[in-house]
Amino acid sequence: MIIKPGDFIRNYRVLDYIGEGGMGKVYSAEEELLGRKVAIKMLDPSVTHQEHFRQRFINEARILSQLQHPHIVGLFTFFLEQESYFMVMEYAEGQTLRDLIATVGPIPEQRTRRILRQILSALDYAQTKGVVHRDIKPSNIMIGENDDLKILDFGVARILANPQFTLAGSRLGTIYYMSPEQVRSPRDVDSRSDIYSTGVVLYEMLTGRLPFSTETESDFLIEKQIVESPMPHPRDYYPYMSDHIVDLMNAMTAKEPSLRPTAAEAIRALDTSSLDSIKTAPPLSEKPVPVEPVAPTPIPPAPKKGMPPGLRAFLVIFIIAIILVTLGFMLKAWLDINPNLFGPRSEEAVAEETVEGPASEKETLSQEEIEANIAARKRREAENAVRSIRPRFSAIARKAREYKAQDEYGDWPKSLDAFIDPAEADTDQFNFDWSDDGIIIAISNRAFGKAGIEIYYTLDSDHFEIYDPDPENPPNIDPAWLN
Repeated sequence: MIIKPGDFIRNYRVLDYIGEGGMGKVYSAEEELLGRKVAIKMLDPSVTHQEHFRQRFINEARILSQLQHPHIVGLFTFFLEQESYFMVMEYAEGQTLRDLIATVGPIPEQRTRRILRQILSALDYAQTKGVVHRDIKPSNIMIGENDDLKILDFGVARILANPQFTLAGSRLGTIYYMSPEQVRSPRDVDSRSDIYSTGVVLYEMLTGRLPFSTETESDFLIEKQIVESPMPHPRDYYPYMSDHIVDLMNAMTAKEPSLRPTAAEAIRALDTSSLDSIKTAPPLSEKPVPVEPVAPTPIPPAPKKGMPPGLRAFLVIFIIAIILVTLGFMLKAWLDINPNLFGPRSEEAVAEETVEGPASEKETLSQEEIEANIAARKRREAENAVRSIRPRFSAIARKAREYKAQDEYGDWPKSLDAFIDPAEADTDQFNFDWSDDGIIIAISNRAFGKAGIEIYYTLDSDHFEIYDPDPENPPNIDPAWLN
């Protein structure tokens, strides 16, 4: 079912496409009779026939129907239309907490406290309903006007009284925010796991970064850090935070679930600026809050012999000359490494560089030789660009195979976006994409020298194919470059 702005789904007029998640697409719409703006989430038709995706989508609707809280996005209705499932939900204005952190970096402590209290309030309410979210993270928290927030996406949530809603053998959630027990035994998590995830979100708000390494591509290494390694001290990355908020974060991210506070206890700790409500309060932070240094009383310097004016001028000019020469060499080396730093060069510029030499030599080159030199230069640049993306293919393929190995149905994922951001794989010359039938695609752009070349890599057969829309013009890709 294809939906576009202006279409009607029952009595809802579609306004715009908002985005796409792991299971479906989300649209903004207007309810025709009430004039109310809503969000409509549709289960992707390509996965509707797969029982585990369909059951997870229905489970999300059932959970949301039980939750009515000012900081949890509300469900209006759920229905099946033309063999597609739809959820009509409250429309949350604003930006995600992830976007806010990316924009401002570390969030000031007072603002962080307001945001944290609202998250804890929603989790405290969900706990009374026996609901565990299991995927608390900044991209699932929408920040609206005056920092009023809504928690989104209960697609992997679980009702503790109904464990059959959790798929056997499944591990759901986002790895960087998983609790140690969620890593070890996904089916045995309870509300204390959400407290841990919220503690990681608190760390990210205070420092502008995640506590554990995001540079490794190994899920195993990240899981090992979560289970075994203590979190780095947040003041290692941003010093201006109180002992109290650091100690609260430490309590919320305790490795042992029984040592973490409940949401209600964490709220009381925030409101009273005291950890007395937490039974196992950690010791005060060892790193003191930085204090503005007091300027020392100036001591007059000892008198120095003056330097002759002529010598001083000579030294100044000499030092400036050394700096300029050094910068010149550094700039030339940088431009040699990044020849397309200021955009793709024209064919004339490439030809000029290719035929550098005495004027008499340039004049003896024919037009055919100049064009051959241009083609050779483009080929060298293309070869370097293609060879540089080969490791990215390998990294994406490894992630996809890990995902498939966890899928009891053996299907390739609808999208790898759930755990790989395409922008992280993109280069200056190629943009990456992938499909649900196990194919990774790299598409060249203008910086490559010729846009539209597509490199297909089939995961099942470990096979590359190349499509060149303009094979008559260089650069042309040699399959050997990908080996």
